[in-house]
Amino acid sequence: MTIVAEADFDAARQTPLLVGRCAATAKLAPDIDFASLGKEGLHVRSVDGALVFAGNQRGVLYAVYEFLERELGVRWLTPDCRVLPTAGPIDVAALDHHYQPPLEFRDTNYPFNPTPAFYTRARFNGGNCTVGEAFGGSEVYGGFVHTFHWFISPDEFFDKHPEYFSLIDGQRTRHAQLCLTHPEVATVMTEKVRAMVRGNPLITIVSISQNDTGGACECEACSALAAAEGSQAGPLLHFVNTVADNLREEFPDLLIDTLAYQYTRKPPAHVRPRENVVIRLCSIE
Repeated sequence: MTIVAEADFDAARQTPLLVGRCAATAKLAPDIDFASLGKEGLHVRSVDGALVFAGNQRGVLYAVYEFLERELGVRWLTPDCRVLPTAGPIDVAALDHHYQPPLEFRDTNYPFNPTPAFYTRARFNGGNCTVGEAFGGSEVYGGFVHTFHWFISPDEFFDKHPEYFSLIDGQRTRHAQLCLTHPEVATVMTEKVRAMVRGNPLITIVSISQNDTGGACECEACSALAAAEGSQAGPLLHFVNTVADNLREEFPDLLIDTLAYQYTRKPPAHVRPRENVVIRLCSIE
């Protein structure tokens, strides 16, 4: 098999395998909407003796891998173990296969030694998976987990604004959580996240999530909201929704992630996440 540019293709002598967006694909499959495929959607189609592998960014790679797996039985089991067909004819039936990954972020931290090619063939795209631009790049997660102290650091704010931090047993506490009903806290969080995303436009999801400790705020407003919602998830989700609303206009495609973790795992009775808010359940106990 020879890889050639479209301009060098000899239709009289060669059967085309059309990879990505090109004039021949537009002619043979004009109804394939590349815009709707996004970064990862794929479409594999056989038409007039040709095979079309349609997709953008990672999607065009996934289209080729999907064909090799579904039609030819190729398997990439580990970075150094693969199964390939070795003999016999290859009879490709009529194809018209469209697929959009249902999970936007797919990651692993399983301890092994993968390569960018293996990660991509396994359809991983998360921050723990080092996939360079040659393999379509990765989804960029801002923060990832336990980020209250990243965005609103006690070192930066506690001395001047102890009211931003949890009230516990009548005392504002430096190393616990945030006072989620204080209106200035949502404003500061919004501006911190805004600065992060402006600084790295590749970020597609940002974690605004409780620190890895207890210490929910016991001030009157936080306590009343937690009681009304029947869970400490109530103040958290009201807070995250507010920040998500503040950022939506400038970053309409940005997702805001928070945790259902330890003391916030019980769902709130009334408040629901905004469409741009993601709840990550951590059932670690």
